[in-house]
Amino acid sequence: MKSKTYTIIQLIIPFLVIFGGIFILYMHFRDIIIINFKYLSQESLIITILTIFKILIVSLCGIYLMNSWLNQKHYYVSDLPFLIGLFFLIIIPSKLLDLLSTYIALQVVYEVFLAILKIRFIIAVINTLPLLFFSIGFLLYYISLTEKYGFLDDKNNRDKIQRIIVLMIIVAQLIAILFAIHHSSIITITSFLVFPSLLMITWIFVFSHKNRKYPKIDSLLVSIGFSLYLLTALFRSIAHFIIEPIFYISFSEIFESITIFIIFMGLIRKSN
Repeated sequence: MKSKTYTIIQLIIPFLVIFGGIFILYMHFRDIIIINFKYLSQESLIITILTIFKILIVSLCGIYLMNSWLNQKHYYVSDLPFLIGLFFLIIIPSKLLDLLSTYIALQVVYEVFLAILKIRFIIAVINTLPLLFFSIGFLLYYISLTEKYGFLDDKNNRDKIQRIIVLMIIVAQLIAILFAIHHSSIITITSFLVFPSLLMITWIFVFSHKNRKYPKIDSLLVSIGFSLYLLTALFRSIAHFIIEPIFYISFSEIFESITIFIIFMGLIRKSN
């Protein structure tokens, strides 16, 4: 019980820090938010409702997965309920920053808006980190089964290469975000940089389904969910150039909520 309590505290503290920082931002811009909320346009109202709905979906799915993980007799940070539960929960601060950006975009200097947007996409990069780490580890293990890459049989070698690859990917994404000079370039660059990570995650679950690697979950349904999530990310990166914001944001939020629910259902039902 003590170990479980300690684990819960370790999980809660980082989220408290992040939510505390977002709360400070909301308080700093509270006057602008209150004024804009009073005269909320129909487009902003739709985005607000869809964003809150998505926050509710990822919160319920994430908490459920975390609770099921903690209720296991033995639980490890490499367990899928933990990794995907964390993936869901980290979406929440991203969505809160999306709402903040919606309310203040036209009322603050562009540099401030851009800075908040960069923070939001840095969190998005962090969001893929747990599953990216897992996917690269799985991929390296699969490669180690071939004679050509026998040096990967050594777990220490695999772990070292795994950390280097993840670090290189994260650093590349962070540099692209921090040095971006326009919000549209951040959206486009981040979506395309996250694409390989999501593609790798999708491949892992397709491979798992074919080889019955995780019989306790429906790997096929999870892979379908991540495939659709990947397509939504690509759509978002392209659509903001050619479609009105209200349409591409609404479609993205609705479709992402559906894909998250598909992934969740794949994790709580057993493979046929």
